[in-house]
Amino acid sequence: MVAMNKELRKALALDQIFELITLEGEMLSQARHAGLKAETGDINRLRADYARIGDLMRLATDNARLRKLESLLPHFGVPAIPQPGDLLGMGELFEIKSFIYHYRQLVAFCREHKLNKNYDFPELEALYKKLDPEGLNLPSFRLCPAFSAELAKLYGNRDELQLKLKTQTAKDLKAAAKSLELPHLKEEFVISRARKDLADKLIASGLYHLASEDIANLRFRLAESEESAQITQQLASLLKAVKAAEEKVLQSLTDNILLAKEQLKVAIESVSRFSWDFLRAEFGIRYHCCIPKLNEAGAIRLKAARNLATQLCLEQQDRQYQAQDLDFGSRVSLITGPNMGGKTNILVTLGQHAQMARLAIPLASKAAELPVFDHVSYNYNPHQENLSSFGREIIGLKQALSAGQRSLILLDEFAKGTNPTEGEALSSAVLLHLLGTDHYCVAATHFTAPAMLKDIAQYVMAGLKEDSLAKLAEHSDLAQRLKLLSEAMDYRLIRLKKNQAPPMAAIRIARALGLPKEILDILEGIND
Repeated sequence: MVAMNKELRKALALDQIFELITLEGEMLSQARHAGLKAETGDINRLRADYARIGDLMRLATDNARLRKLESLLPHFGVPAIPQPGDLLGMGELFEIKSFIYHYRQLVAFCREHKLNKNYDFPELEALYKKLDPEGLNLPSFRLCPAFSAELAKLYGNRDELQLKLKTQTAKDLKAAAKSLELPHLKEEFVISRARKDLADKLIASGLYHLASEDIANLRFRLAESEESAQITQQLASLLKAVKAAEEKVLQSLTDNILLAKEQLKVAIESVSRFSWDFLRAEFGIRYHCCIPKLNEAGAIRLKAARNLATQLCLEQQDRQYQAQDLDFGSRVSLITGPNMGGKTNILVTLGQHAQMARLAIPLASKAAELPVFDHVSYNYNPHQENLSSFGREIIGLKQALSAGQRSLILLDEFAKGTNPTEGEALSSAVLLHLLGTDHYCVAATHFTAPAMLKDIAQYVMAGLKEDSLAKLAEHSDLAQRLKLLSEAMDYRLIRLKKNQAPPMAAIRIARALGLPKEILDILEGIND
């Protein structure tokens, strides 16, 4: 199995589609990042994923349930799991408590809607109670007297001393104001350097000291009285005891989390899986996608299939997208038809569906059935390349043939970059070779010889109707003709009968687009 490279993903417009699978949130973002890298050819795993996603899609069609999950999942962070010897701090304990707080809501939701059978949700209630001894049931975390009798006593003594110090400071401030005959004094204040007399008076009194200064101002702070200094000293000693008691509590909580380490790991993994499932389900609902039926080695059948990237682009231009029914029952199929007829779009749509199925992402079709491919190959032609397009195609084909036992090989006008005679022969040879392998191939071509191969399933794009061609000829403006041509194109795919030659439309389209009569006359002579 070979992972799809960035260039091919871009050529199939998958990057644009993947950008649609997103919601804000740390866990959601991390789950999406990991999920998009987890492509697989394991059909049983993909079926299990699709079953879970299908359950979520059916559930989330109820708008209230969808909104509930959309509001809950972004709150999930990814807490760090402690190792033996660690001492968790306040921030880390907050992350763990917040995770469990929202985890309990998610588990309750899943149990209510019978989704818990799809996920391993270990019990974390006992650990949550240890992190929330006050029973406030909030995602925030703080150390409080409820954690231990020792801490409760020390917090009480601390509050007492802090109040005592506040009272003594107020008393000292009142005395200083009276002594300095400055009734509106504060514990700390700033004066301009220009007020030198006041500054000298404050310093000389010994009741204030210079706390800091800059080029323009002086900052004074009330000096500690003997009584205040004594209380401050008692408070400093007490705070050391408070810190030691708090560290005991933090260590105890860390130890409890270490005891529940495996359950916490499983819970994080389950929430991550649920998050990725929900992202895919929400995408499926929003863009009217389906859960496909995956087969071992059967046909590719897509009903009302869409190239989602192209559809959204057209809709932004207020243009309609024509969905296509695609039914490829043979391992090797060939599509012919005019330029602008939709052949490339079919190949790209197939590539999108096949690759999205490897990621268990709902497919942009009304219904879908397809095999799981080991690899998806498409002979796209990037703008920057060191090889010629023909050389790149040959190397790409060789890689596709060795990438897995069952690749989906999409060939868009294969060998058009060499001389037509050899290109036609090469194209025919490749298709005949693929008939004898386990690979699937859908190819589009303008060559005649491949279209005449007996054992290849032949398809043709419906193209333009005669009345549409006649209307094109009525317009003298070339841009208008091209616009009408695009709008009048019928993108249905039609299966040809055995030995039925594909229709040819290039000359008719050239005539409708205004090719000079002199050239058309020469063409008629050549054809005669």
